Amino acid sequence: FAVVLLVVVSVLSWLQTPEGQIQQVRWELESLSKRVSDNRYVRKAAVAFVKDDNSHLPLKIIDGEIHDPDDKAKALIEIAGIYIKLEKEDKAIALLEKAIEATNQIQVSYHKALALISITEAYAKLNYSQKAIPLLEKALKAANQIRDSSYKARALTSITKAYAKLKYSQKAIP
Repeated sequence: FAVVLLVVVSVLSWLQTPEGQIQQVRWELESLSKRVSDNRYVRKAAVAFVKDDNSHLPLKIIDGEIHDPDDKAKALIEIAGIYIKLEKEDKAIALLEKAIEATNQIQVSYHKALALISITEAYAKLNYSQKAIPLLEKALKAANQIRDSSYKARALTSITKAYAKLKYSQKAIP
């Protein structure tokens, strides 16, 4: 009985410390992300875990809770942008690749173009331009699938600007 009481008192005491309170917030946030149906709040929960430097939960939340390709692309792009600011380019590149895959499933030209523009702007911010080039080529293929010519032009313009920022004007010219 004394051992059980000691464990319970220790856990309750730890929950009152700043670390324990932060862990309680993490548990509650993960639980809420599963119960909320609004994808905006699910995205915010995923972003909070990225800022908390918890790398596995954001993808788990996005893959498990967001089913709309447009919302999934937005979430991945937003998280990749945070990784770029944190100078974690490898994680950003992986997320941007997943964002391209999600963007390819978007049917509405306007939403697809906006997603591609956000993705290419993120590519342009990457320090490792060699790794960004194949990603831009995937974005170019996705942009060519857009049916509405005005949205297609906006996406292609963004891709061209990204090539130029990465000093690959030879690829931007065509």
